[in-house]
Amino acid sequence: MISRRFPVCVAGAYFCVAWLLAASLPLRAETAGALPIGRLATSGTVAVDSIPAPTGTALFSGDRLSVQESAAFVRFGGGSSIVLPRGSAASIYRKDGGILIRAERGVLGFHFVPREEARIEAGRYTLTASSRNDAEVGELVVDADGRIAMALTSGSFSALDTQSGQSFNVSAQAPGKSGPQQTGGDGTLVNDTNTFTDPAQSWPENALTGKCIVVRGEAHRILANKDTSLTIQGTWLLFSDNYKYLITECTAQALMDAEAVIGIEEALKEPVAPVAASAPPSPPVRPASTGMSRGTKTAIYAGVAGGAAAGVALAVSRKSKSQ
Repeated sequence: MISRRFPVCVAGAYFCVAWLLAASLPLRAETAGALPIGRLATSGTVAVDSIPAPTGTALFSGDRLSVQESAAFVRFGGGSSIVLPRGSAASIYRKDGGILIRAERGVLGFHFVPREEARIEAGRYTLTASSRNDAEVGELVVDADGRIAMALTSGSFSALDTQSGQSFNVSAQAPGKSGPQQTGGDGTLVNDTNTFTDPAQSWPENALTGKCIVVRGEAHRILANKDTSLTIQGTWLLFSDNYKYLITECTAQALMDAEAVIGIEEALKEPVAPVAASAPPSPPVRPASTGMSRGTKTAIYAGVAGGAAAGVALAVSRKSKSQ
């Protein structure tokens, strides 16, 4: 009996050990996947997966941050970081050895260290960090209508429109080409308002009505002007800052020559209602977009085949609901 029972016990022991080792593999993988990927810093509380979280909270892959009152600063293990101001929401992931941010609304400020495998998904666009030697520093805006715009002060991204399949590059370099029969200079705009100011000008009142202004690839029809300011149709998607600009005719060819990419369809439309010559409309009083980064800001760039030259500044958007 003993001689028969011993081999059975030995075989059973080996089976138990093998089963324990096999069972431990998924557990170890699950434990490794549950390691924090970053840590939260905030002056108040931030909703993490709908649960209020204070400063110092460990963050894990898949966490969704929704910021209502206090800005959120997230520091990742490799030294990269993101900032979400009030009204912003995004989810963070550790995927394929890199960082993935899915921006939902508001502003996303980011600083990805050199050689960080980083990707941002916003709306129908996927943007992948492509600079190996420089940090990607900038900010991304997602507005209430789903439009997005990016400004970079360092680094570059390769971008993909997942609906059309169009690929283009995003960089911090400014375009240097200007088209014929255009006038311009340096002026100031405020994000989400409808005015543009150039103190160096002395335009005759409403002499620019019906023309178009193009700033970093964003085009708008001019409704009215005074000596140093003009009123546009629509509002600026670009970040609040000083920019070089061009004033040209509102024709498809002229806008193409001025390297306009966004807002062309709206700029070509006649205004819905005429603007009184003596009383240009006052700009709406809205808070300026201060953004997260500092330095020379450049809106998102796109390589456009034919017409406008490649490397034109672009504030990416989808068509408005009315179109």
